[in-house]
Amino acid sequence: MSISQILNARKKQIDALLQLTRAINSNSKETELFESFRTLMQEQMGVTELTLFYKRDIWTNAFHFGTSAALDPALVLQELIYHKQITNLEESFIPACDNYSFLIPILHKEQPLAFLLIDTIKPSVYGTRDEKLHFIETLANIIVTAIENKRLFKQQLQQASLREQLHLAGQLQAQLVPKTLPNKAELQIDSIYLPHDEVGGDYFDYFLSHHNHHVFCIADVSGKGISAALLMSNLQASLRALMLQDLSLKEIIYELNNRINAVTKQEKFITLFLAVFNESTHELHYVNAGHVAPYLFNNGERIRLHSNTNMLGILDHLKPFEAKHITLSKDALLLLFTDGLSELQNEKEEYFEDLAFDQFFKLFHSMQPQHFNEKLEEQIQNYRGQTPIGDDITVMTIRLNF
Repeated sequence: MSISQILNARKKQIDALLQLTRAINSNSKETELFESFRTLMQEQMGVTELTLFYKRDIWTNAFHFGTSAALDPALVLQELIYHKQITNLEESFIPACDNYSFLIPILHKEQPLAFLLIDTIKPSVYGTRDEKLHFIETLANIIVTAIENKRLFKQQLQQASLREQLHLAGQLQAQLVPKTLPNKAELQIDSIYLPHDEVGGDYFDYFLSHHNHHVFCIADVSGKGISAALLMSNLQASLRALMLQDLSLKEIIYELNNRINAVTKQEKFITLFLAVFNESTHELHYVNAGHVAPYLFNNGERIRLHSNTNMLGILDHLKPFEAKHITLSKDALLLLFTDGLSELQNEKEEYFEDLAFDQFFKLFHSMQPQHFNEKLEEQIQNYRGQTPIGDDITVMTIRLNF
């Protein structure tokens, strides 16, 4: 090539790079960037058939033209992944690539980001065949890098949005649980909350009903994040409003199920233990809607308060049930908790509830709630060792001494 031809080729290359750079800098959509790339390939590079495989979460056929059918992305892992440099397919045959003459890998730190398949290259004002191939490689690198940067930026925005959602959900969740719990001779309550994630699906509450009866509640909402926090908020608002009406515990549970179904359309569910204590009669009335059975130490014996109906929000109609009741002796201890505690595992994959928990409750049930929970937290850490907590752990320890 003469000097003038070389200069003309370089000018054409610079113009093409400028054209592509303008498209990138104008913050064009991915489809618009591919269209700019297609125009360059077809009108200026003379490419008539092209396929670009690009790795997002998985390999995809991100862009193609001139072919009768899109190539299967499985081809990447079957054949293309082994190629680290420009390959002449007329010399190195690859099945399913009959229409193509060259394979151009796009690499980042030796790891493939994309694979470009193109048809025959002919000499032109852009230089020799090899010069055109390397220039196409440069253009493909630019377009793939731009798209990858857009993807990563979008991912960062999504992560920032998710962090903000989690922060808001955490604030909302913090507002739902009681700020202070009773700590007097006749009623002492202490709680533990060990979240698995920043925002979990556990909820507990204590308040007085319209008859000044003591209401204890613990629940586990399916899912995490802002949706779980909003469902918890809905549960709390509904429960507190219903407890101010002259309704039976059974009627309250039915109505809660209706309200949760109306909100979730049976896409989420809640396990719930709800108890009301009448200090005049010393009776504890309760309903367990699919929740892990609380422990009760009463009158010298340990009792489990098992489920008597199904979880809320999973069916239009709860199975028939009756609220249960039990008369409490002085100094009864009621222990409510979520399945994060009962399903806690040690390094041998043994469950806490199966072994250590029952024995622990037997040994320390006479402690005051605060000391009981301090001991329980210590036991949890010792039991699990290096095994991570698999779910939120929430505990509500209640001493009733009326």
